[in-house]
Amino acid sequence: MTPAERKAITITGLTKAFDKLVAVDRIDLDIGEGEFFGLLGPNGAGKTTLIRMLVGLCVPTAGKATILGRDIVSDPYGARELVGVVPQDFNFDDNLTARDILTYHGGYFGMQRREREERADELLAFLEIKEKANTTCTKLSGGMKRRLLIGRALMTRPQVLFLDEPTTGVDVQLRHSLWDMFRKMKGSGTTIILTTHYIEEAESLCDRVAIMDYGKIIALGSPDELKKTSGSGNLIEIVITGAHAIPDLKTIPEVVRVWWKDGTLSARVTDADIAAIKILDRLRTANVAVRSMHVTKASLEDVFLKLTGRELRE
Repeated sequence: MTPAERKAITITGLTKAFDKLVAVDRIDLDIGEGEFFGLLGPNGAGKTTLIRMLVGLCVPTAGKATILGRDIVSDPYGARELVGVVPQDFNFDDNLTARDILTYHGGYFGMQRREREERADELLAFLEIKEKANTTCTKLSGGMKRRLLIGRALMTRPQVLFLDEPTTGVDVQLRHSLWDMFRKMKGSGTTIILTTHYIEEAESLCDRVAIMDYGKIIALGSPDELKKTSGSGNLIEIVITGAHAIPDLKTIPEVVRVWWKDGTLSARVTDADIAAIKILDRLRTANVAVRSMHVTKASLEDVFLKLTGRELRE
């Protein structure tokens, strides 16, 4: 069994209700070891509540979840010691230095002094803030604090890492730098669960994505799989030279709709790559002269809007 086939997280019927409000509604989900998994959804979809249950900050109303075999309810401390959490907000003691924040966190989880000091130095170098090791938080930039949040979560060498909107408020250059760090973490075998308001972030980083709305998972798959199931999200436009009898393209399985206007043949398709090949082959067989072709593929944002009817930040 490969690492991806082994389950880092198994969720069965997980539910959380606050009085009459059901924030998470009977979710079933498996996340493989070493997988980079994304959670997308508009505000209020249930993402945060789901994560809070998994990291032990919120007790489920019903259902079950395990992290590497440790039950989050019957063995909460055992499950918690396997995970690291990068929160969205800075929650440091501003009077502590960067190194102190890391070493104190390691001490809280039982690391011996020498081990936590060596680990702190290792992470400060990995995060490229070693020169700020003895600088207090009040003097660190927002980007450095963001890196420090990640370092603190990595102190205990967690096997599962939760990233809660980790690039919120950072510039584009730092965002891509953090992406590279996340990829290195995944490369080392860490299972990563990401919540983000940047759809391109999930599209670039995640092996699979779950889209949540009203407490339920309404779509699940790789970014490419979700885009292919978006129905009419992909558009192929072909400029035809001269007057021709256009063959019937609607019999192509990937073609949803076809129309002709001002010398341009347009088709909405499910799988743009496969459909483009079949359409061109059929036009060529019918001796239709093609001047040019343009393909516009559906984005993950198109899928999200179609499924939820809302922007990601709503």
